[in-house]
Amino acid sequence: MKKLPSLALAVLGGLCLLVGVARAQTTGVITGHVVDANGLPLRGIRVEAVSATQIGGARTAFSDDEGGFQFPALTPGSFQITASAPKLKKMVIDKVRVSPGKTTDVDVLMEVETEVERIRIVERSPTVNTGSAAVGESFDADFIDQLPLSSRSYQGVAALAPGVTDFFGTGNPSIRGGTDRSNTYTVDGFQTTDPVSHTFGTNFSFDAMAAVEVQTAAYGAEWSSTTGGLTNIVTKSGSNRLEVDGTVTYTDQHLQFFRDARDIGQNRQTIASLNIGGPIVKDRLWFYASLQAVNSTFTLPRDPLFPDHPPRSVLAFDGIGKITWQVNPRHKLELKATFSPADFQNTSQSYLVEPEAETRRRQDSRFIGASWQALLTDHLVLNVRAGFNDQRFRTDPQSCRWDPEHCGEISAEIDVVTDLRRKNASLISRSFNRNWEQSGSLEWYKDSRKFGAHAVKLGVRAQEYYNARARTVTGDSVLLTVGSEPFSVQNYCGNDPKLANGECRSGWVRTEPTGREAHIFLQDAWKPTRYVTIVPGLALHSGHSQDDQERIVTDITAFTPHLQATWDPTHDGRTVIRGSFSNYVDTGFLELAQFTGRSLYSKTCDWDPEAKAYIRNCRASGGSSATTVGLPCGPDGVGEDGTSCLTRLRAPRTWEYTLGAEREITTGVSLGADLIYRKFNHQWEDLETNGNWNQGGTDLRRDGRWKTGRSEFIFDLETPDEARRRYVGLTTSLRKRQGLLRVIASYTWSRYEGTEDSDFATMFLDNPGQNHFYYGPLPVDFRHNVKLQATYQIRPWVSAGVIYEFVSGRPYNRYHFDPTYQSFSAFRTKRGYDTRGTLNPDDDTALRTPDISALDLQARFSLRQLTKQNIDLFVDILNIMALRTTTDVIETDGPFWSRPARRLPPTRARFGLRYRF
Repeated sequence: MKKLPSLALAVLGGLCLLVGVARAQTTGVITGHVVDANGLPLRGIRVEAVSATQIGGARTAFSDDEGGFQFPALTPGSFQITASAPKLKKMVIDKVRVSPGKTTDVDVLMEVETEVERIRIVERSPTVNTGSAAVGESFDADFIDQLPLSSRSYQGVAALAPGVTDFFGTGNPSIRGGTDRSNTYTVDGFQTTDPVSHTFGTNFSFDAMAAVEVQTAAYGAEWSSTTGGLTNIVTKSGSNRLEVDGTVTYTDQHLQFFRDARDIGQNRQTIASLNIGGPIVKDRLWFYASLQAVNSTFTLPRDPLFPDHPPRSVLAFDGIGKITWQVNPRHKLELKATFSPADFQNTSQSYLVEPEAETRRRQDSRFIGASWQALLTDHLVLNVRAGFNDQRFRTDPQSCRWDPEHCGEISAEIDVVTDLRRKNASLISRSFNRNWEQSGSLEWYKDSRKFGAHAVKLGVRAQEYYNARARTVTGDSVLLTVGSEPFSVQNYCGNDPKLANGECRSGWVRTEPTGREAHIFLQDAWKPTRYVTIVPGLALHSGHSQDDQERIVTDITAFTPHLQATWDPTHDGRTVIRGSFSNYVDTGFLELAQFTGRSLYSKTCDWDPEAKAYIRNCRASGGSSATTVGLPCGPDGVGEDGTSCLTRLRAPRTWEYTLGAEREITTGVSLGADLIYRKFNHQWEDLETNGNWNQGGTDLRRDGRWKTGRSEFIFDLETPDEARRRYVGLTTSLRKRQGLLRVIASYTWSRYEGTEDSDFATMFLDNPGQNHFYYGPLPVDFRHNVKLQATYQIRPWVSAGVIYEFVSGRPYNRYHFDPTYQSFSAFRTKRGYDTRGTLNPDDDTALRTPDISALDLQARFSLRQLTKQNIDLFVDILNIMALRTTTDVIETDGPFWSRPARRLPPTRARFGLRYRF
């Protein structure tokens, strides 16, 4: 494998020597100033921070000459801040909320002690963060536990944040114009993002979460390799008392209401979790263990035009084990291990996939890691982290359950008129991923009268990836039909016949691409005054990968600049005006190297009715030479003018600008607004380069159809100018985080358009005659989105929670059959529109699904007064308005086009029981 560029390697090496090899986002910071009644700083005031989540007991600091103090590296949770000094009233500020990766500012006003009043308690903590321009939302465990989440997982929590859209419920949302492959997921400071697909890579118990931080914009230099959104989860670590926490939730089809004739079969879900944590040695050594089992079944609603579909079922287990050791007051060590095996049956769940063509997937992921945190001085914090993760995936036809000996011998069929898949699933695959991570940060805090306050952070992350994959096709062929009549056949070879004298051998294709990534950043949160914060940052990115043919696929080195600024114009900590400029870069993921590597060779031939054989218009794809990198003019790399067209892939970049403001309008209630603009340039995209198309793009030219003279498709990986997207969104929000009533409400208006965001291997640029149709509204272009989450403690023994969401209709397309590519992939007008059978583009009709409203409620009852045990009984009522709105439609042209493919499920109840000791 090619080594990192010398500059990146030198900087990375020097930084590793300085700070070790790890970085974390598992802790937060409390900073503040102590002043007297005249606003003058007080020196030498003793300040303590204490929380049940903080191992090692109370943390102590003394205010400096400027009255400043800071508590770095705090475990997220609710803290109590106490300031005391002789002859001054003791100040206690309760419920100071610490979130991962964030700084909470707390100012303390000290008054002279009197005999009448010696202790003053302030019960509220700051609600407006005046020191950060980051856009996003944070959720603590107590709040989300009282919400009627349809998915009790961190993916379900992330979907609550403004700007986050997980419309299809995959757990991989689109965030502020980012694709489902451009998000970053961290758990306890470790990267859990799948290195191959760049989607989420782990699951665990809902009750194991201590805090979930969802950042949707203005990440700064630290996360500048994230072009979508950042979901950061911190799990629980135990405490100084033994705690046992168990939860069971259950729902099935008998708890559904307002059903109709389409609602059939089993719709059941059972989730059981057990979590145990506590001290091995108080304030020194804690443990935490969590185990969750999930068993769910979902049945696709009945449609009279299609056969009843078998239910999708999931059986999964997720476990976490953690040991936290406070070696001494300045050093903490944490060991962690996780495992997540799962079995998925009938995964496709589409009306266009007949029952015998369904697939089954099994997967297993395991992780082990260690982190070390050191307070080197009162102003210097070191985090060191290293981990190893492996994942195994297996996909087979569902038919292998009842016919294990012959399921791999039956070919799949596809009807080119209806796009119905019959007979069998076509793909069998195995995948094994390994990911080594080493990362770290060094943080320095300093406050001086002359130079202001600084929080300088230097960090590095280095990762290495490996992916072994094997694929084959059932029956070594796929039959395409028109009803029951033959149309064409795709025959597959495990080898490349071009390299074997034309011999086609059945079997598997095995590939093993590798990659590595390095990210180094430096940023400074500089406060020239107490009311202004400026955060400049710079990051260096390096990404390298090669395919199984030892061909370099990605080799990118890029710098990204960043600047954030916040201002408290009212000088009272209740108002902030914020803005940022950020540049993010995508250095690639391992799926790109899998794409360019060896693949199954296929030869497609059309049916000749006279010869009664598949011999017409044959063309090939795949094999060992089916892809190129940076050769857009064709596989020989020579353009029409006789010169080389070899190009170097550019770094896909995202340019982001934000502007926002927030104000605490009354005690504990804030109102804010944020404007976010993003432009995505030079995105990953493939293009077919061997076909010579006619002027209209309706077919390959009859004279000289192929540049190489061989009838084969060759795809080139590029980062072209044409591959671009744009997002603009305005979010207004209302937050009340404390008290009996807690509310997070938002409204987002957005516009999202571009050429493609579903994948990098798309039909865009494959046919020049189609290119002008592609730029338009993308599938998750929701113009209006209202989100509301609220909990209310009605009485000490009963609480209520509510989630409401309104989403305006999304655009969809009409895909026509392309005989050249043998797929439903051709447009006849701009994406998101339909010609309605006319040739005049001015009367094309916009295609959008219906608007969706969903209201969920929870009632939670504490049985403590009755049972003397800490038992909660809760019931969630989901889709209480009983709306059955269509959420997805069939987009392939034919008799089923625009027919509902999914709709909101009926009103349903879910019961839960939670016991805590």
